[in-house]
Amino acid sequence: MILQLVDDVKKALSNGCYFSALALALTLPDACGRAEYGEIGIGKRYRDWCKNFCITDFAYSKCSNDMPYLSEEVLYQLRCSFLHQSTPSIEPTKINEERCKIDKNEFVLSISNEPLLDNGTSMVSYNIEEMKIVKRGYEISIDYLCHMICAAAAKYYEENKEKFSFINFRLIDKRKEDF
Repeated sequence: MILQLVDDVKKALSNGCYFSALALALTLPDACGRAEYGEIGIGKRYRDWCKNFCITDFAYSKCSNDMPYLSEEVLYQLRCSFLHQSTPSIEPTKINEERCKIDKNEFVLSISNEPLLDNGTSMVSYNIEEMKIVKRGYEISIDYLCHMICAAAAKYYEENKEKFSFINFRLIDKRKEDF
């Protein structure tokens, strides 16, 4: 099932259905988190799975310790805002890590010509007199974000198929049945 979902995300992206792809991609850490951590709280298992299997290299910015990055908190807030309110953004007040507190309306999703190279751009503005941060922003390509999540989910699934026994359903494609 996980590999079918990954394939559907890729199909949606190739057909320009960016929000459909993003919504489906954002559900993958839910399933993988359940497989890895069981019945603990949804938010905790989602963030833990993202931190440990999906976005492990974003925290180590070479630019500055002030630069925001795509943390597990940011990804979880994007998931909650988009899947529960149809808002593809984040709620900055729900981000705990100071470095990732992106200002309202400064989280930007983009569609680019080089989507797999567009892995995020951080922005920080300072008050020159006091050298205090006055604005934080972050931009990331929807394509890159979806591919990053899908690659992590597919890899995790391939290495842990036995943990997905909770996915139990039947789907009959009647378009392919012979009568």
